[in-house]
Amino acid sequence: MSQLAAHMQKFKIGNLGGLQRHDERTLQNHSNPDIDVSKSSDNFSVLPLERLD
Repeated sequence: MSQLAAHMQKFKIGNLGGLQRHDERTLQNHSNPDIDVSKSSDNFSVLPLERLD
């Protein structure tokens, strides 16, 4: 059985670049110390990656 969880929220266009960097974890410094960056290679995107900046 498949499951899906989704969260919908409105954002202004100026916030999208920062949200994309946050979601893709492209920054070197993370506020969450539990992030294991060695597992980043396991991430995948179902949509083509495009810059929003």
